[in-house]
Amino acid sequence: MHTNSYVSQRYRGDLEAGVTLGLRAPPRRHLLRQNRTVPTIHDSVRQSVSLPARIAKRVLALAETKKTSASRILVDLIETGLQAKEAQHQRFFEVTDKLAETTDPAERKRLQEELARMTFAE
Repeated sequence: MHTNSYVSQRYRGDLEAGVTLGLRAPPRRHLLRQNRTVPTIHDSVRQSVSLPARIAKRVLALAETKKTSASRILVDLIETGLQAKEAQHQRFFEVTDKLAETTDPAERKRLQEELARMTFAE
């Protein structure tokens, strides 16, 4: 298989080690670990995604406004979303730690309610 050819959407097992579903095969500059290739930190991976038309229009409009590419906007939005998810995760554990440490019944009730909102509001 050529390193720039597309891989089938189906998983091909260890025959295609290091190739992820729908992604281009990694170039040879990647590190080898346990017979699998691992992208280095500065590599880019070409990924095809389908967006609802309304979101695609918003992305294109934002790209025009910022005078950049839609790809750059998508990367920025994904990075922002990942950071937000990580912040939620961190906040959840901060609240659970406070709940474990507090002895005040009113504070425990407040923290339990906050955890319930965090858990079930999504």
